[in-house]
Amino acid sequence: MYVVGGLTEKKGSVTRVDIYDPESGKWSQGVDLPGGSGSHVGFAPAVCVLNGRLYASGNNGKVLRLDEKQKKWEHVATQAVQRFVHRIVPGPRGQILVVGGSAREGDARAVEVITPAGKRTAGK
Repeated sequence: MYVVGGLTEKKGSVTRVDIYDPESGKWSQGVDLPGGSGSHVGFAPAVCVLNGRLYASGNNGKVLRLDEKQKKWEHVATQAVQRFVHRIVPGPRGQILVVGGSAREGDARAVEVITPAGKRTAGK
């Protein structure tokens, strides 16, 4: 189980990633989301697991994937509509669906379909 980002008591955000292993009952620290504290990328990030890989999307429109060695985040796509407080879910054929949230520009009601390679299509 992954716990990604969050808020501090002082209304700031954090980009920390923690990993819980239910078999051992232990927690470990993963690789922080890029952007650092104060970037707001850690405020309500959307995350999902697709084909055994962890994906995350913050408020900057970037879709990130944790590399196979779990050492760094890779930028694999950019959303057409930069959303915050949205969700990403595994979709058909190895795609990621970007749903809901709010956007300063663009229509956050449209479901966006993104492949990890970066191709995307928008739908309703």
